[in-house]
Amino acid sequence: MEVEEEDGLKQKLPVFSIMNEEQHTKWLNDLSLKILDNLHLREVNNFGQINQDLLSLSTEDEKIEKMKANHYYLCPFCGNSFSSLTWFKKHLKNKHNWNCHVCDKNVNPTFVVKHFLFMSLIFRDTCDAYRLADGNRIIRNAYFEWLYASAVKHTKYKIWLWRMISYVISILNVKDSFEYKWNMCVNLKGGIGNSIPNDNAVEIQVCNIKRELNTQGANKSYQSARKICMTTQVIDKIKNEFMRTTKTARSKRERPANDKTKDINTMVQCLRRQGPISKFQWNSFSEFKDPIGCIDSDNLHTWINSQKKIASVYL
Repeated sequence: MEVEEEDGLKQKLPVFSIMNEEQHTKWLNDLSLKILDNLHLREVNNFGQINQDLLSLSTEDEKIEKMKANHYYLCPFCGNSFSSLTWFKKHLKNKHNWNCHVCDKNVNPTFVVKHFLFMSLIFRDTCDAYRLADGNRIIRNAYFEWLYASAVKHTKYKIWLWRMISYVISILNVKDSFEYKWNMCVNLKGGIGNSIPNDNAVEIQVCNIKRELNTQGANKSYQSARKICMTTQVIDKIKNEFMRTTKTARSKRERPANDKTKDINTMVQCLRRQGPISKFQWNSFSEFKDPIGCIDSDNLHTWINSQKKIASVYL
């Protein structure tokens, strides 16, 4: 197969039918790296800096924890004891010139298009991972999404993603972790690519229960709601089995899927007319700052330690 590039040259694409799995993987990796290099997306975020800050802060905590005895912090230089960790750190820094790690909090405006593309690719990959029930991709992208939730102060999603990652890598045993990772989705229709997240399936069931409750009017009660919750799924199974045996056609309840191919082609043509993406500027986002770069590593480190203590007690 041949495709014509903008400069008039023709490039031959590999024939997948004659490539093995290793060759498929290598070709896709090379193509992905080429796209990242062309769009300058390799250094688009400050993940490396955050990782270095968290490692340095964790190393400091380990050193200070070794100085703790009987709920008191003992200074190895002068022998004074402290009950407060904050005052102990101030003492080491002011009296003994202890070199504490200082996180760089200066964030300069960056190129908004690169960050938008990076976040869009993560979101697109996450949606595809849930659609295909790919547990590995869901957990891999959860690390990035957790950082973005931390950056934009979405506490609910920050805790949810943190718990998801913790269950897989540390809290659950190997068997339960494997089952948890590969059972994050449910397929209500059958077929490939029709899976949805478990929380969406719960929302669908809740809507079904509310619909049945609304038919009772003023006769609603705790007992009636309890019966509906316990029998809704059973009734649906009986109904589906009855329709299958009688070969009854199910009425369409879904809206037809919108064909967005024309929209994508229009956007691609617009971007091509603008030239290389690296020169495309948005004046309204001239002061845009990378959300990941705006994360305070000290606060994030403190939050992680507090979540570890909560997990050790309640999880």
